[in-house]
Amino acid sequence: MTANAGRPKFFIDENLPADYAELLRRPFKSALYKSYLEKSLRGTQDVTLFPELRQRGFTAILTQDRRQLFYEEERDGLRAAGLHWVGLVEVKGRGLRFHSQALGMLAAALPDLIAQHDRSLTRSTSHLITPNRCYRCK
Repeated sequence: MTANAGRPKFFIDENLPADYAELLRRPFKSALYKSYLEKSLRGTQDVTLFPELRQRGFTAILTQDRRQLFYEEERDGLRAAGLHWVGLVEVKGRGLRFHSQALGMLAAALPDLIAQHDRSLTRSTSHLITPNRCYRCK
């Protein structure tokens, strides 16, 4: 268990804007958020990234990269690192349209994900966030 025991620590993957870390800190104070830029992890390959995130105390990754679940090496890397995967469906559009959709989905799903955090510390889980619902992947 990390120094932030009982408090989820989310890593914002580089396919989402780095400033989401700051935007999520304000309304969801019971969790920690850091971006790839804040942690100098831009361009790190996923199979190398996952154990590094765990070593740095992260418990989950926020991403749009669904390949992390479909490619066996990446999926196994997530499980081995004990990371929770939280993926947003691909958001269409740019600018305000993109940000309102992505942040809206995160704002709707994060309260439940944070509440579930303590119950799922022993096992890696995957959640796909859509505009209408947050699905737990098997």
